Amino acid sequence: MTPVPSWSQALRTGLLRTALLALPLLLVLGYAVTQGSSASRLATVALINVIIVVGIQTFTGNTGIVSFGHIGFVALGAYVTALLTADPGAKAIRVPDAPFGLAEVQLNPFVGMAVAVLVALAVAAFLGTAVARMGGISATMITLGLLIIVYNILTDWVQFSGGAEGFFRVP
Repeated sequence: MTPVPSWSQALRTGLLRTALLALPLLLVLGYAVTQGSSASRLATVALINVIIVVGIQTFTGNTGIVSFGHIGFVALGAYVTALLTADPGAKAIRVPDAPFGLAEVQLNPFVGMAVAVLVALAVAAFLGTAVARMGGISATMITLGLLIIVYNILTDWVQFSGGAEGFFRVP
């Protein structure tokens, strides 16, 4: 029988894990602050990747289900944020026929991100009920299907997303 760690051991382990995660993040942030705009972009991408990896690891570690759907949720959130916050002039070029009149909308970046989180949350809640009833390889296949569907919508539905080309003038 495995002994249960004491509170002080658990606290030390938690602090050590936090420090091991925080140290590289602080180094990345320090690099971004001291090196200029291209380093800032590199640091931003690195930190976004850390968030994605920690999210996937947390989900997989707690459920035992390998999830490909997280990438689909990231793509959905990024696209909705870009669509809501991009300059209307840029959207007139990329997605002039955006649904629901979104070609003329430009929100504050924080409001756009909040709306994107709500959209991704709604999709996750809808699909999560199916994934929660499945287990193992079935749930993994559902998340892979989600990733494929999101990818195809965002790259092939040109009137909706502008296709595989990227947005520009996104704050």
